[in-house]
Parts: sequence; C-alpha cells; structure tokens
Amino acid sequence: MKKHKELGMLERYFLLGGMALIILASATVAFYYYYATVHYSEDMYYEKAKAPATFAADMAGGVHLGQYLNGGEEDKAYMNLLEKLKDICRKADIKYIYYSVPNKEKNTIEQILVASDGVVPKGHHYTVQIDPNDTVSRKNYDAIVRVYDGRSLEERAFISNEAGNVMTAYVAVYQDGRIAAVAGVDISMDTILSSVRDNTIRIAGGIIGFFAVFVVIYLYFIRRVFIKPVHQLSIMMAHFIRREEGNASPDYTPSTIQGVGEINNMVGAFNTMKADIREYTRDLSAITAERERIRTELELAAKIQLSNLPAPLPPTRQIELYTLMKPAREVGGDFYDYFMIDERYMALVMADVAGKGIPAALFMMKTKTLIGDSSTSQRDPSVIMTNANNALSKKNDESIFVTVFLGILDIETGHLVYTNAGHTPPFICDKKGCRVVDQGHDFVLGGMEGMAYQNYSLDLKPGDRLFLYTDGVTESFSRSEELFGEERLSEALEETISLNGEDMLANLYNKICDFSEGVEQSDDITMFVLDYRRNSETVQLELPADISCLNESKSFVEKQLSKTGADEKIKSECELIVEEVFVNICSYAYEDEGKVIIVCGTSADRFSLTFIDSGKSFNPLEQPVSDINVLAEEREIGGLGIFLIRELSDEISYSHENELNRLMIVKRIADIEE
Repeated sequence: MKKHKELGMLERYFLLGGMALIILASATVAFYYYYATVHYSEDMYYEKAKAPATFAADMAGGVHLGQYLNGGEEDKAYMNLLEKLKDICRKADIKYIYYSVPNKEKNTIEQILVASDGVVPKGHHYTVQIDPNDTVSRKNYDAIVRVYDGRSLEERAFISNEAGNVMTAYVAVYQDGRIAAVAGVDISMDTILSSVRDNTIRIAGGIIGFFAVFVVIYLYFIRRVFIKPVHQLSIMMAHFIRREEGNASPDYTPSTIQGVGEINNMVGAFNTMKADIREYTRDLSAITAERERIRTELELAAKIQLSNLPAPLPPTRQIELYTLMKPAREVGGDFYDYFMIDERYMALVMADVAGKGIPAALFMMKTKTLIGDSSTSQRDPSVIMTNANNALSKKNDESIFVTVFLGILDIETGHLVYTNAGHTPPFICDKKGCRVVDQGHDFVLGGMEGMAYQNYSLDLKPGDRLFLYTDGVTESFSRSEELFGEERLSEALEETISLNGEDMLANLYNKICDFSEGVEQSDDITMFVLDYRRNSETVQLELPADISCLNESKSFVEKQLSKTGADEKIKSECELIVEEVFVNICSYAYEDEGKVIIVCGTSADRFSLTFIDSGKSFNPLEQPVSDINVLAEEREIGGLGIFLIRELSDEISYSHENELNRLMIVKRIADIEE
C-alpha cells in the first residue's frame, strides 16, 4: 500500500507540472499577443491622429490666434475654421481638435477653437489649470510644452483612465515665422482595445485547451513507459532490502518490465548490483573477522610489550634514568631495559624488532631474556650479543631481526663498554653540547648465525648525559613527507640540554608531534636518558632575578649544606658568595625581567654552587680585582665583590654556552655524612 501511495504521488507531481506548464505557456503567449497588438494599435492610431493634427496646424496659418487669447471677438474667419474642424471630427471619427498655448508661469494651458464630433457649447476658449499631482494632466502638459518650445516638432501621448483610452497627436502651429500654438487631435481607442482584450482571452482559452489535450496524452505515455516500470523496480528493491535485513521475503523479479531502454538498463544494473552486494557482504564479513583478529593480536602485543619494560629506577647518587615510550597504533617491537649486573656494573639495552604484532612481541621477549640471562655471567657486550644472535637466528622462520644497543656501565668510573647491532647511534650531551657517538656498528641480531660483534667504549664524566633512542624518532614524518631526521634531533637536544631528563624527554616528544602536524605515528617512539653524576648529587632552584628573592636563595643553599655536615665557617662563606653573586645578577644581568638558576652539587669532599642566567654575557674572572691596600676614598668603584668571591672559593670557573652564563664555585668539605 505504501508503494501504491508513492505511485499516486508521482503521478500527481507530473499532473501538477503539466498544469503549471499549461498556465505558463498560455500566459506567455497571451501576454505577448496583447502587448504586441496594443503597441501596434498605438502606432496606428498615432498616425491616424497626426494627419488631421498637421492639417489643423496648416489651416490655422491665416487665423490670428493671439487675438482670441486676449479676449478678441470670434469673427468670420474664426467661425469658418471651427466649422471645418468640426467637419473633420465627424468624418474622421475624431473626438477633439483644439489649439493650445501653455503658460509656464501660471502652470496653465489656454485652449481655443475647440471642435468635437458633437455639439460644442458657445464660447470656445478654455483655461485649464494643471494639477502637479495629476499624472495624466502633467503628461499632456509636458508634451505640449516640448512642442511649443520648439524642442520637438510633434509629440504623442496615450492616456488611459476612467474617461477612456485616448491617443493624442500634437503638432506645432507657425505664424509669422514662430510657433504661435500647438494643434492637438484626440482619437478614442476604446473600441480597438476592447477588441484586443477579447481576442487575447479567446487565444488564451485555445492554448489552454490545446495543452490540456497534450498533457493528458503525455501523462498516459509517461505512466506507461516510466512510472509503472519505476514502481515495479521499487518493489524489487524493497524485497531485496527486507531479505538482506533478515526479514525473510522471496525475491520479486517480474518477468518483463516494459519501459524505455534506460529503465530496462536500470533493472539489469540492479540485478547485477544485488549479486555484487551479496558477494561484498560475504567478503566484508571475512575482512571484519580478520580485522578483529588483528586488533586482538595488536592489543595482546601491546600488553606484552609494556609488561616487559623495567620498573622505574629511583635516582641514585651516581645516575638518574628517564624513559619515554609512545607505541604506534600498529604496535612495533621497540623495547628497552636496564638492570644492575652487580653493585658496580649496570646493563643498558635499547632495541627495535623489525616486525609487528604477536610475532614481534614474542621475538622481543626472547631477545630480552637472552641478553638478561647472558649478562648474569658475562660483562662483555660482544660475547653477550654473539650468543644472543646465534640463538635468535636458529629456526627463525618468520625472518624477524632486531637492532640492539647494549652497553655495560661502570657506575664508579663512568666507563661504558658497548656493542651496537645495527641500532641508531647514541648521543652524548656535556658542557660542549650534544654530539653523536658513532664509532661503528655491527650486523643485526637474528639475521644470520655466526656473526662476530665488536666492543666500543667511551667514558662518561660527571654531568654527562647519554641519550638512546629508536628510529621511530628520526623517521617521524611531516605532512610534506619530510623526516624529522638526526639533524633536527641534535638541535632539539641542544635546546633542552639544561632541563632535567624527564622534562627533556617530554619536550622532545612535543617537538616531534609539532613537526608531524597530526600525521599518524607509523612506528614506536622510544627514548632513554641516563644522567651520570658519579658520586655527585645535584639539586637546583629557579628564582626570578629579583633582590626580594635573596633570602630564599640563601635558605636553599643553607638547606643543602646542612646535609653535608659542613661547619659554620663554610656555611657563612657560602652565604656571602650567594649574596654577592645573586645580587649582581639581579642588578646587572637583565634590562627587564629574568631568571636565576642555582645548582647545588655534593660529592665525597666537595660542595659546588653553579649560578645560571640568560642575561648579558659577563665573565667576572676577566674583570680587574680591587686593590684592598688602597684607601676606600681612593679606590675605584666595583671589583671588591669579585675579590671576595675569589678569596672565599677553592675553585671558580665561568662559561657562556647556549646563550647561558654559568658561574661555578667549589668549596672543599672535609667530611660528608653518608
């Protein structure tokens, strides 16, 4: 029933369209006929009025019209002219013939010798006052004025109002070489316009009848060749949809659908589409099941990956470790590890498995286990890597391999022995900046059995930072498909060198995200920072470069000194140093606002104070020292504070790196509380 209702609506739309077409066509033709006929009639009646108007203008040449305007008597010449004009009115079916003289000052028209086809009352001199608001009177007045002023030899005016439809022709009357008046002739157009309207109505009725018959035939044809086949096709679609939705319904396939070729083509295309949709549905079910399997596998792989990461290592007096891992949507095989082999040696592992999903996760677990087990009995990275490679290469049917950086660090001396199996080289950050350490690398693990691996070494100094990472960092893509690259990574490390390890990693990841501009991460991003201090412990405080913060800076240093067991003399000297340096930075380093960073470091027999600011470059060690043997009134201003700091310090050094001033002062301490 619903489809039959839609069928009726379709027919109704076609019917309404046909009716609109009939009305539009009829109105267009009728309007065009009426407009053209009226325009033609106006031209014809103007010519009809212009001839007697010209004749009347010529006849007035021998009559002194001016005297009648001034109240002169109507003489024989006047009466003869009037009779002739009246005779013309009767014979030519003219309504009025008259002479007009406009008075622009009074806004009036003087009309004389007014003749008509009827009886004219005695006295043929009229004064017509023009109403400015009467458009009809104004139109005639303007036409008369143009002819009287000589701007036009003749004028026409068509007036249609309650008095009727009149065409008027105006012609200039010349006497003694000048225009003395304007001859006007009015002819009624009521009869012709009435005929035009009647003919227009008859034509419109004929057009409506013609198009009505045409629309009936057209609708019958459309219903047969279009509406009915479309209705049958819609029933076929409805049956197909119900069947696909699970509502059992036999397919509806009429034996024949009689329509135009395009309709038959649509039926054939629909039948083909049905077969394609059913095949696509079967394929989609299989694909969905496969995607669900892969999703489940990736989730499990992610859990395996994260569960095998080591627990965070609390900061010690020798080292601080910070890590950051951001798995990709399709989990890769990045992993890292660190563990103490004994009380002195620590193993550092950074690796990247070439694969995805469960196989890569299992290969990662196997690699991690092999390296961990070998490290318990062996501190030689090359031997550990050789054993792990041989074990991984056996029965490696998936042809998976892994790049590994393995280092063993002596935390007492800072000596690091490492082997690089095809992994990205590490960075070392120190006072000179950040640089790549690429002494060489060997073949990946799991690629081929029997490969030999070589040891390399470097020495970490207190304050050095070791940075390890996977290629997901440097191979992050921007929208323009540009790689982040090693050069950008080096610049980013330089910019973040003053931050602690945790903040540094967060800052680096933000820079990678900004560079990627929302491009989906294609590989795991893993980063690892080791800050080496040997037996030195550092803490820092950042303050505004404002003298009002002086007491806070002194309290911070005093608190750190109290942990060392330093005597009161050392505490007092350090307080003087803090006051001199902090006040000088606040007073002279910045033209506007700025910050001061105070870093306190303790080791076995030393206490260090480092002042860092980003103000003007100023090396106090290059400044002249005040001569204390000279009387105060003779001594130059300045230099005494520098002298005091030098005298109170056991060691003092200055550097200007990365737009930062660093002044380091060291005090030796006899005993430190363990």
